[in-house]
Amino acid sequence: MVNLHEALVVRDQHQLIEGLREKYKAVFIDEFQDTDDLQYAIFQKAFSQDTILFYIGDPKQSIYAWRKADIETYFKAFHQVENRYSMNTNYRSSAGFIASMNLFFQPVDDFDTFYFQGAADRIDYIRVESPVHNTKGELLKKGLGDVPMSIVEKPNKDGITDAVAAQVMVLLDGDTYSILKNGKERPVRPSDIGILVRKNSEGQAIKRILSKYNIPAVTIGDTKVLQTEEAVELLHILDAMLNISLSVINRALLSPLTALTIEDILILNEEQATERFGKYKSTWEKDGIYNALMDFIADFNVQQNLLKGQVENGERIITNLYQLVELFHKVQSSKMLNPQELLSWLKRGIDGMETEGDEYLQRVESDEEAVKIVTIHKSKGLEYNIVLAPYLDFTFFDKREIFSFKHPEMRKYVSAVKRELTDTDMVLISAQEEQENRRLLYVTITRAVYKCFAYKNTRTKNSTLETFTQVLKNVDESLIVFEEGLDIPEDYTFRKDARVWKPFVLKGPVDFRLVGQNWTRMSYSRLNVQHERSLKYVYRKHAGYDEFIFNQLQRGANTGNMLHFLFETVNFTDPERWNDKIDAAIKRFAPKHQEELPVMLYTLLTHAMNAVIPFDGNSFCLSGVNYTKRIHELEFDFRVPSFNPYHLRSLSAEGMLVDVHAPGALEGLMNGKVDLFFEHEGKYFVLDWKSNFLGDTMEDYSRDQIALAMNENNYHLQYLLYTLAIKKYLQSRTGFFSSAAASSSRFVSPFESLMICSSSLSRK
Repeated sequence: MVNLHEALVVRDQHQLIEGLREKYKAVFIDEFQDTDDLQYAIFQKAFSQDTILFYIGDPKQSIYAWRKADIETYFKAFHQVENRYSMNTNYRSSAGFIASMNLFFQPVDDFDTFYFQGAADRIDYIRVESPVHNTKGELLKKGLGDVPMSIVEKPNKDGITDAVAAQVMVLLDGDTYSILKNGKERPVRPSDIGILVRKNSEGQAIKRILSKYNIPAVTIGDTKVLQTEEAVELLHILDAMLNISLSVINRALLSPLTALTIEDILILNEEQATERFGKYKSTWEKDGIYNALMDFIADFNVQQNLLKGQVENGERIITNLYQLVELFHKVQSSKMLNPQELLSWLKRGIDGMETEGDEYLQRVESDEEAVKIVTIHKSKGLEYNIVLAPYLDFTFFDKREIFSFKHPEMRKYVSAVKRELTDTDMVLISAQEEQENRRLLYVTITRAVYKCFAYKNTRTKNSTLETFTQVLKNVDESLIVFEEGLDIPEDYTFRKDARVWKPFVLKGPVDFRLVGQNWTRMSYSRLNVQHERSLKYVYRKHAGYDEFIFNQLQRGANTGNMLHFLFETVNFTDPERWNDKIDAAIKRFAPKHQEELPVMLYTLLTHAMNAVIPFDGNSFCLSGVNYTKRIHELEFDFRVPSFNPYHLRSLSAEGMLVDVHAPGALEGLMNGKVDLFFEHEGKYFVLDWKSNFLGDTMEDYSRDQIALAMNENNYHLQYLLYTLAIKKYLQSRTGFFSSAAASSSRFVSPFESLMICSSSLSRK
């Protein structure tokens, strides 16, 4: 983000700006209230001219100050845009709840709902309207329309937690509450209920008490799966696989995953355990971490242990476990990590390493009918028929040591220790936090369709919620009512027939046949045949760049990865910025060679980018390929019906060997990753970076020697597979793409002819 701001705003790079405007003719920035000044400057610079630009947002829902989201940026844009549009009709909620919501947020005239204290730039609550024909229906209690909002008062947090559980029990008893919609009445289901909390720990407290009474519930929050207890358990297991010793193995096995006790560990067969973890290590090194961990899960009956009902939150643990296994596999494959590197990566993740992407967020543990326990931040954009909001007494905590706030003069977020702050600073910080707390309250209440139960802790004074409740005491009780809350009944169980895991026992022979008898995930590596290769020797000493290429540059996977990283990250057309990428590559792949490598790698890039590529009577260089016309690491999967892989050998031609290794018929998915796919002057190209050492003279890299290497490494099979994938990709993305060679194919497999493709595809 900072680099993009530097290029667009600071350097004013016209080529980049023009490229963005050419690519995006209309731009819609959703959730704009959660952007910051840096992002806004980028949007304005890139799209304020010659582009349709919409900023879409609700300032009342700006709740990400901890991510540096800046409400001041919204106000700035509000004054700078040419046109403003507003929407004031609520299509989410029932008519009754809309009326109670208007009363809650504007209980009296001139109520400062969002605590801007008369500032020129402020957020005011504007009454929302119900559609003329609101068809949402209503929540009934004992056959009559229920009051849309209840404020439940309890003297402490534990009392609130119990009251929430008791209310859920009554909502689900099938007799007290029902939903009437379109003339049809039905009981309240678990999925109708959303319990909104600010912290993940609060959600876990609610989940525990609901689980105690067999009420199905799932948590949806911002918890990172690497910060869970299961990540630590797997760390111990991976450590035991890699560093095999009895003490490490015992620590790994004394876990909820295995259900082994200390007594079980004391009588453990040491030789058998050591041998078993040795096999896991061998599987990890040979077939990857996924297979090793799945063997562990099967050997120790992990899934059965967790579903027997004796482990609290068994479904949650299983979900985290499988998510982590998949994540380990993805990271190991994409980053090409060896076992020790993967173990180090996991340790950093547990220690709080910054991660981005949905794969790092904890998944929902079950798809069944369940109460949803959701953090307020995660609930944005969602709706729940009935909302329970148990912990809304937000207060300003001034005892902490470090404060983060938007500095009014510096116009950016800063952090400071308390002793450096003045009384004026503390007043400002308190006001900014209270404004955000009001917006959090707004987001919480407005998630409801029919009803909201808001819980007030009567011992907490001067809270955000109390600002509203103290004014609401004598309002219309048909819209908002104060209650004492319910108690949990004795001997309550939501599902007396709750499922307890039992092993499945076959009652007779089963005729089980796969539809796809030979289904598998294929790739070039899977089909490739390892041929004997010509031996390469180094005889000569060279000077300068040739000495670096032929002798100094270490041969092997690490160098190949470093070169791939460079080619993936540099802008071919902008050599002035290559040095930053070169430095990054050296720090990552060759940190001990930071003095000698930069100049040589820059020379290598120069040679590669300016190498002449002849094609179709013309020629070009990669230095002329615009960055907007390139896709690096384009991964593909396409279906392959049953075929005989050996038929692909018939694609061989004079000077071109295509060989295949396969045990028999195959079908399934063909997977691969194209190093570089790009367009140049109306034609598409597939490029794969190769760093094979063919010898230490230029003659070793003649056309004949390269052709020999292509055959020895079976690269023709790779390029045919990749080109077919690109053809399918283009056909799916462009309605005008076709292959002129399709009708002249001399071999057609059951899944498609590979001969209809070439390494360059014409666009018509």
